Amino acid sequence: MTPASLKIMVVDDHYLVRMGLASIIAVEPDMTVCAEASSGEQAQALFRMHRPDVTLMDLRLPGMSGAETINAIRR
Repeated sequence: MTPASLKIMVVDDHYLVRMGLASIIAVEPDMTVCAEASSGEQAQALFRMHRPDVTLMDLRLPGMSGAETINAIRR
């Protein structure tokens, strides 16, 4: 990761979607995936740990929805 790299967190409950997005991001020289989460609860913890610049959030997550997760992170 270069100092100017955008740190991106990918949140989706489908493994193949997360892997696909991470693969697309990996070929960009100025972007890096800093974290991947499969649930809202996991996303909150990883967001606090990694402080990504951008979060790609699935809005339909089991349990806590993506919108609820976003609201919890913003609090």
